Amino acid sequence: MHKIRVHRDEIRLQQRVELKRKKKIRRSDPGRMYRLRLKFVEQAKRYLGIPYAKKYFEPGTPEYESKLFLDCCGLVRRVMYDLSKEFGFVIGPWNQSYMFDTLPKTITHLSDVQPGDLVFISATYYNEKMKKQRHDLTHVEIMLGNEEKTIGARWNNGKVQFFDSYKFISKSYHSQIYTIKSIDHWLKGICKSYCSQHSWRRRRSTKIDKKSIFYSPDQPNRGHRRHRRTHSSKPNKGTIGSSPSSINSSNKKVHHRRKRRRRTKRSKSHKRSSSVKLSSETTNLNSNGEQIPLSATSDIQSVSDNDILVDNDDDDDDDDDDDDSVEVIGNQLAEMNCQDEQQQCDDSDSLDEALDAEHCDDDNGNNLI
Repeated sequence: MHKIRVHRDEIRLQQRVELKRKKKIRRSDPGRMYRLRLKFVEQAKRYLGIPYAKKYFEPGTPEYESKLFLDCCGLVRRVMYDLSKEFGFVIGPWNQSYMFDTLPKTITHLSDVQPGDLVFISATYYNEKMKKQRHDLTHVEIMLGNEEKTIGARWNNGKVQFFDSYKFISKSYHSQIYTIKSIDHWLKGICKSYCSQHSWRRRRSTKIDKKSIFYSPDQPNRGHRRHRRTHSSKPNKGTIGSSPSSINSSNKKVHHRRKRRRRTKRSKSHKRSSSVKLSSETTNLNSNGEQIPLSATSDIQSVSDNDILVDNDDDDDDDDDDDDSVEVIGNQLAEMNCQDEQQQCDDSDSLDEALDAEHCDDDNGNNLI
């Protein structure tokens, strides 16, 4: 029955891998990619007139009372959230530097620009106290595919609007360098960092136990361990499915866990049966009419079967001493057997846990956002 269940799981995983492979081929279709580009630009146009940020407008103005605010990277992120189903993934929550790292293809000629490509600006702030961005990136806009025209949120006290050119003079920074990136990887459902300097991982909150002094029943415990994966353990919509080697390793892990559970149950049942046998107070009468524990007589019988001779004198004191010594020997033998089995179980469990931990580290090492 166990083999049938494992075989069924392997078939399901292989079907998922094949389905993801077909999706990858379909996403690479040039016609589909171009249609999604146009949809990306049209979705961005829906946010024309949305103000940049609330703090740059006077109270009482329509911009100040707006329910939505979008800065330069906020516009791109919002459009990607809206079209997450079409793109096949949910983009990360970081700024333009993260977007830059996930788009490895750089466009050098303006004639090669297509609708939806992104133009990034790296520059130096006049104010040295300003927070320095990764790759010195300060701004991003969406190319319309018509020469230098863009759509974006450029000014602090401005709104989302069209611009005739992505080149402009800023009051906040200087020495601008313009880099245009193709969104082909996003169109294919691929969103991961290609920069070795920045991993772009979410911070994992620490799980707080109920016995900890930091535990509060009023606040939800957000530190539950997530399943392995870039943003999480099950494969992302934009990532390729598991390989056959990972399928086999996951099946081995399940097999190790089941074997460990069975060993633990056998160990517990053996200890319970041993304790009941050694602690039972059922009595029997000896040749002198005195009551002795039944465990002592059974121990004498087992010892005599192993050719261990016990003197049988008429003295009552000698009989009591012999019974006590045999009972101690029987208890020691039972205790040694129990300890040996428990030691074997503990050693096997430690080995299984080490293998599971190594497999977990390998999985985590392969998953990169």
